[in-house]
Amino acid sequence: MSVVNGVKARLKAHAPKKGDVEILVITEKQFSKIEYLVGEKQSIIEDSEERMIIL
Repeated sequence: MSVVNGVKARLKAHAPKKGDVEILVITEKQFSKIEYLVGEKQSIIEDSEERMIIL
């Protein structure tokens, strides 16, 4: 956990004055058990001259 503590210390040293920073620490074993839920790919292709900007 010493690596985790080092990363936490760096984050705390550079934390923003406003806002939140949340940290979730998991083990490699827990990470390996992550499950992904993915839907079907969309086959509809929109063909348009309009530009779309997502921010």
